[in-house]
Amino acid sequence: FKISLSEKQREGVKRKVSTTRTLRSSRLGEFKVVVEKGYEHDGLQVVFPDELHNFVPKGKSFSYDSIWEVTKLRYIDGLQRCEIQRRLPFDISTGSVSNLATEGLAYLGLLIESKHAQLKEYYLKNNQPFVLQVDGTNEHGKQVLFVVRESFTGDVLYAQNIKSENTEDIVKILQAVQNIYRRPDAVICDMSSSILSAVREAWGIEVPTHICQFHFLRDLGKDLLSNIHNRVRAGMKKLNVSAELNKRRKRLVKKITEESDDKVTEIYQEVINMIDWVRDYKHSLTGQGVPFDLPFFEYYTRCRMMEKSIDKLLKMRRKAGVKKALKSLNNFLKKIKMFHSLKNIQPQVKKDLKLFREIRDLFDLPINIKHVAPLSQNVAAKQTQAAPQNQQEFQKKLDQIIEKLKTLEQKSKNSVSPQRYKKAIKQLEKYRHQFNTTIVYNGKTFTLPKTNNLCEIGFRAIKQQARRTTGKKNLKQFMDTTPAEAIYLQNFRNKKFHHILFGDFPEYEAFS
Repeated sequence: FKISLSEKQREGVKRKVSTTRTLRSSRLGEFKVVVEKGYEHDGLQVVFPDELHNFVPKGKSFSYDSIWEVTKLRYIDGLQRCEIQRRLPFDISTGSVSNLATEGLAYLGLLIESKHAQLKEYYLKNNQPFVLQVDGTNEHGKQVLFVVRESFTGDVLYAQNIKSENTEDIVKILQAVQNIYRRPDAVICDMSSSILSAVREAWGIEVPTHICQFHFLRDLGKDLLSNIHNRVRAGMKKLNVSAELNKRRKRLVKKITEESDDKVTEIYQEVINMIDWVRDYKHSLTGQGVPFDLPFFEYYTRCRMMEKSIDKLLKMRRKAGVKKALKSLNNFLKKIKMFHSLKNIQPQVKKDLKLFREIRDLFDLPINIKHVAPLSQNVAAKQTQAAPQNQQEFQKKLDQIIEKLKTLEQKSKNSVSPQRYKKAIKQLEKYRHQFNTTIVYNGKTFTLPKTNNLCEIGFRAIKQQARRTTGKKNLKQFMDTTPAEAIYLQNFRNKKFHHILFGDFPEYEAFS
């Protein structure tokens, strides 16, 4: 078919010619079209039909709907380039897939910029405070993806790739957010010195910073437990515990196949079950990592429990062959207990672990939630009618914890890693006034998230998807080359955000 100049366009045209173009549309497939174009009186300016440029960008063969479809398939559906090729009704190279997806992100960024006034009206509701969560991530590459989110919706307000997480660049980002929206009422962040300095430089003490309690507890817990847990890990690896248990298990399985006595077979199977239980130590972990989980200490503890069970079996009357097998295993388990770096370590770890749990209870973050990572807890801010957090009571309990740590520091001057208590005291005193989880706004109390997990969840999601789409574990190149606008697509779960951007029309029309 033919696309012609409009009557108005024809008025300034001296000469008209027709050319054949091949266009590619995700809705219509690949087709040829005759395009009428005209030259103005000076003969230099070329005029193309408006209808054409409403369908396809100037000088391009891929239509706006193709640009949107490829962007959606790549960054929302998380498809690989070869999968996208099979989804489209026309031939396209993998390089063109990448180019169209990047082009789509550029259109998205411009579209968001054009809707700043409507987005400002949406986010700055009169009945709630304007609370930001800020954080950055990279994969040890040349770029840091820095993101500012709104706490009540979780939406990305601003995203930018910067060379490093430095104060100067972060200040510019915070000022850009203020120019688009307004100065926030509070900021939630981790303990990054660059971020804390940037907030102070941009807004002074008028904007309070609330520390992510998960990050704080993780760092404090590592001060208390990492060194001693590393000792356990080093000792278990030095003794080659996993290989030794595997070797003994194979021997017992072989003995079962050779043994005709059912009672003996039953004993061997019982010991095999014990070894399997010890080797399955990771099953009792929560997936939160050190210090919330101490995997090698759990491994060590199970070995000690198995040793006690084997002791009981040895006290019963057994055949010589059975007794020999049990004794060999028991001698190895006792070797673990008596190993120089592991000897008497269990009471010390339990004591520090109990102390860490006391501190965690003070912050009221759940401790024994299995199969639920902390990144899924306390996500968004909300209004509450409950009484504000009793800061006096909190500070009083905090003082009690600090006093206990000081006492332990004095008692442990000659022990391993005596600095761990001193570091914990320093951290608690430094951030003690940044743990408040409520904010009063227009006479109403709002409960704030205890963590900046909105940012962490977003980073985790985009990286998981990237590993799927690229097939690579190392995302250094992906994070360095992907435009920051990709993370705005996470806002599409918010129907209101989507409606502000696109209204009731298809997305590609907004791109056009």
